[in-house]
Amino acid sequence: MTFYGQTTDGIPDRGHVLFITALVMLLIASTFVAIRLAMRVYLKEFGWDDFFLVIALAASVMTTTAINLAVVHGYGRKKADMGKDIHITFKWFFVEQIPYKVALGFTKAPVVLLYLRIFITKSFQRVGKAFLVIIVAWTVASVLVTIFQCIPIEASWNHDIKTKHCVGRDSWWYTFAGINTVTDISIKIGLGFVFGVGTLYVFVSSPLAFTLIKILMCDNHEYM
Repeated sequence: MTFYGQTTDGIPDRGHVLFITALVMLLIASTFVAIRLAMRVYLKEFGWDDFFLVIALAASVMTTTAINLAVVHGYGRKKADMGKDIHITFKWFFVEQIPYKVALGFTKAPVVLLYLRIFITKSFQRVGKAFLVIIVAWTVASVLVTIFQCIPIEASWNHDIKTKHCVGRDSWWYTFAGINTVTDISIKIGLGFVFGVGTLYVFVSSPLAFTLIKILMCDNHEYM
């Protein structure tokens, strides 16, 4: 069985690894979300945290679809081997970044909403709601910066456009990863206090995030 992104013409291609991984992770996430929603509906306790989770899952579906379409058009090959599809590949990668940021933000929100349901003191409610506002505001801001990172927008994926104004890519990705790491740590610390578990996800996801940054900022890397 041959997957998209798997070498069939002798040209080195690592896209199939991303293609398969993205599908498997989406399937696992969808299964857990479906079980959770079924239980919440059965117990008649469907709440705002479930609403945010549904949005996060929908964004994850769009993220997986976009990144796999990028693979179909050559993502995973060397730039020199992408051929005429290179702009289409970069365009789908650009599209993927938008729902990706929505998924990140709206996955954090249900955890904060869980805290708000557990702790009903006024002081904690104020802090929790403020944190929720920060998460939503940062998600909206990061989506807008992603969309308008270059003017004209097409310059984000069409590198042949010379007359353009773009945000500093290095600064933007470090800022994005830094703020998301801080919010992840804050949420995991709170989760640790509630359930006595907590920070493994942070130690796993943070190095992966900064590895992605290194790949994105590398001017001479062979593979995309």
